[in-house]
Amino acid sequence: MTERLRLSALLLAFLATAFLAFAGDGNDSHAQASGISAGTDGSLSANASGQGSAGSGLELPSHKSKYGQYLAALVAEGEQDLSSAADFMQNVLAQEPDNDEILVHTFILQATEGRFETAVELAQRMEERGIVQPIGQLALATQALIEDDPQRAETHIAKQPKQGINSVSNPFLLAWVEAARDDKDAALDQLKTLEENTSLTPLLELHRLLLHDWFDDEQGAEAAVETLLEGSQELSLRIIRVVGNYLERHGERERALELYEEQRALDPESLVIADMIQRLEEGEEPPALVSSPRQGYAQALFDIASVLGQENLVQYAIIHAHFALAVEPDLTLTRVLIGEMLQQAGRSRTAIDVYRNMPEDSPSPGPRACASPRSSTTRIGWRRP
Repeated sequence: MTERLRLSALLLAFLATAFLAFAGDGNDSHAQASGISAGTDGSLSANASGQGSAGSGLELPSHKSKYGQYLAALVAEGEQDLSSAADFMQNVLAQEPDNDEILVHTFILQATEGRFETAVELAQRMEERGIVQPIGQLALATQALIEDDPQRAETHIAKQPKQGINSVSNPFLLAWVEAARDDKDAALDQLKTLEENTSLTPLLELHRLLLHDWFDDEQGAEAAVETLLEGSQELSLRIIRVVGNYLERHGERERALELYEEQRALDPESLVIADMIQRLEEGEEPPALVSSPRQGYAQALFDIASVLGQENLVQYAIIHAHFALAVEPDLTLTRVLIGEMLQQAGRSRTAIDVYRNMPEDSPSPGPRACASPRSSTTRIGWRRP
């Protein structure tokens, strides 16, 4: 916690307590009114109510002051300490359960921090109150698919706006919802709605490949492979991983190795490519990237997050990545993407924590993945139209 955050929160807490005293809160002192006091190092802590301790950084104020907590949430959010901001705002919501603005704000903060279960609970509350919030509907759709209820997932996705990023993301998500119904034609038809947008061609073919692979349609999958390999002179590492995975599992190991070697010539320091080549040379066959429609849905959320990040919509990118992780916790590559997006948002310390908590066999070298789009395992080759 920065000194600036502590001092700013202290000032705002003082203003909040002054407001409460002026409004006739009925307590004997400003500190008692707010439940906040200053530690000897300038940090905030709670008063005798027992919340927090001096010197421990920014702590949750007492329940006696929702105003101080709200102001502290805004300060924490401004300082990119979204974990504290989410805690503060959740506490405010507990005291203002009918405040729709606080409800939506709390939901966004919790979703951004990857607290999926809490976010779903808040999304359900928004639904009950008649608030149609796009990310809230996405949370409910994602939870529905986790619970193996594709019909409910489709219902929530359909409630999202048809313009903006949803015009791009919804067909990919609905394709895997249709796959969950075991309807291959309907799944592929969802992707066809985006064919006129040539900037999406790499992402479309990537998910066509994954869908054909899931439905054991080798002819369709091979057609998608050829389109991906012929469509760009410089393939993203994300596409190389997906195509190489398919080739290795379908008797074309030499072709996969050739693909990896070409990438290594472009990026000799790539640890990811080195690991892929080593695994192939040792004769280890990789598992399929998608072994269920749920995993395909998670892959779609992941790729949408990648596109959002490249469009500088970082907070929404992080939310989509966290939702992907909720569907498929073992998708380590999603953690890499979250780390990259946190770095992009200037939250380097939080990004470091993400990298430190990743498994040792992570498919990415962590922070190095941000160095260039070519070496990043999370980029899909998105091009602006």
